[in-house]
Amino acid sequence: MVSSRTVQDLKRPRKEKGIISSSSSSSVVDLTSTFVKDLFQAESFDGSHDWHHILRVRKNVVDIARHEGLTERQALVVEVIALLHDVADTKYAGHEDRQAQLDKFIDDKVKGGLLMEKEKELIHFVIRNMSFKDESKGSCEGYELPLELKVVQDADRLDAIGAVGIARCFMFGGSRNSTIIDWRPMNNDGDAKDCNETGILYKTCVGHFYEKLLKLKGMMKTERGKALAEERHTVMVNFLEQIEKECDVRA
Repeated sequence: MVSSRTVQDLKRPRKEKGIISSSSSSSVVDLTSTFVKDLFQAESFDGSHDWHHILRVRKNVVDIARHEGLTERQALVVEVIALLHDVADTKYAGHEDRQAQLDKFIDDKVKGGLLMEKEKELIHFVIRNMSFKDESKGSCEGYELPLELKVVQDADRLDAIGAVGIARCFMFGGSRNSTIIDWRPMNNDGDAKDCNETGILYKTCVGHFYEKLLKLKGMMKTERGKALAEERHTVMVNFLEQIEKECDVRA
C-alpha cells in the first residue's frame, strides 16, 4: 500500500546534499548487479525467478527507458530497481532476511553518496507497489504513478508473457507441484470463482494464464510496453488453444 508519503511527494523536488557524479552513477549499477547476482546464486530460487529473469527485466527496462525518454538519472534508477525488484520476493523462504540485506544495501549507497535520499524512497516505493497483486488491490488507485514505476512494472510484466512467460509459468508450477491443467467437475454447481468460464481451475498452470497472464497486456502503462506486449500476448493465446486441445480428456 501507499505509505504516508504520497506518490506526488515522491515526485516533488527536494534539497539534496551534494551532486552525484557520472562515475558514481555507473558504479552504483555495477555494485547493485554484483550484490543481486551473489545473493541469487546463494539462495534457492527456482528457474522462474532466478538471475536470468533479473537480467531479462533489466534488458527490458533499458529498452523501455530509451523509448520513453527518461533522463540519464531516471534511467539509472530504473535499472537499479530492475536488479533489486525480486530480492525480497515473499513467495520464497528467507525473504525477511533478504529484505534486511536489501535495506542495508540501499542505505549504504545513500551514505556513500551513490544514491540520493529521494531515490532511496522511490526505489522502495516502486518495489512495494509494482506487483500484479498490489495493483489488483488498488494500492496506488487515484494517484498519478511515477514514470519509474510504470517502466519497471512493464519490464517485469513483459517477462511474464510470451514464450518466456509460458516457460516461467510451468517452471514455477513445477516447483510447487502444480497440475498442468484440470477442470472443475461437471456436476459441481458451486461457486465458479476458482475457474475460468470453461471450467479450467486457476490453481493449475494453464489456469494461471486466465487468472493473471492474459490480463497483463491490458495493464501495460508505457507505449513501448504496450507495443512489445502485443506479440507476446498472441503467442500465449495460440499456445493455450493448442495445449487445451491436447490435454482435454473429459468424456
